[in-house]
Amino acid sequence: DLSTRLRHPNILKAVDCGVKDGEFVLLMEHVDGVSLAGALRVAARRHERVPLSAALHIAGAVLRALGYVHELRDPSGEHLGMVHRSVSPGNILLGLDGHVKLAAFGVARSNSDERTRGVRYMSPEQIAGRDLDRRSDLFSAGAVLFEMLTGAPLFGGATDREVLHRAYGADITPLAEPDTRLPLELRLILACALELDRTERFQAASEFSEALAAFAGHVRIPVEKTSTSAWLSALEIASASDGRRRAAPPVHPDGTAARPR
Repeated sequence: DLSTRLRHPNILKAVDCGVKDGEFVLLMEHVDGVSLAGALRVAARRHERVPLSAALHIAGAVLRALGYVHELRDPSGEHLGMVHRSVSPGNILLGLDGHVKLAAFGVARSNSDERTRGVRYMSPEQIAGRDLDRRSDLFSAGAVLFEMLTGAPLFGGATDREVLHRAYGADITPLAEPDTRLPLELRLILACALELDRTERFQAASEFSEALAAFAGHVRIPVEKTSTSAWLSALEIASASDGRRRAAPPVHPDGTAARPR
């Protein structure tokens, strides 16, 4: 299986595969951490946003993973044209040590609730059922980055119909809202990633990641895994190495996380 041959530090590794009870099964590497979706939920309860340094580190790691798979070729040298199709916070894993892993292409799994939320990160062409290419993944990565930076999904709405309508038209008016508190250079980068017309977007993951790196250099923000590990530590997300199911910190009625005694 191709999934077992993917080798990149930012892609969740499939260590083995086989058939059990008539079903194909993949054994995945263990990540001692939490999904980005889980971390964002904890941050929302605490009324906090992802620190800019951590958001840029996570986005950069996801883009490196996408770039690797988008460029994969078969043994004869023919381009495989792989597309993830499900770049979303639920499929991005954050190790407590700061490492970032994108659930492998064709391997990502989620419950029905996460699939519904995943619509918020789909490109307009994916929602319309058109053929997809790497630029669809870059749109989704841009939507994830927007949510990390603002604390709210790009495509909000009271109903699924509202969300779909906004996503289909790539309605990025939230970028123009003053309360986003995003620097102009960063807004322009996001606007490029989220263009309705994919020919106007970044054409490769490397272009997107280089733009983010240039921005970080201009504003002198360190983009390192320690930024992500420090953020998770501040959220009080504990290790699950003892084998117990990880849970978010207890939450008080006012929405703030309780501190352990």
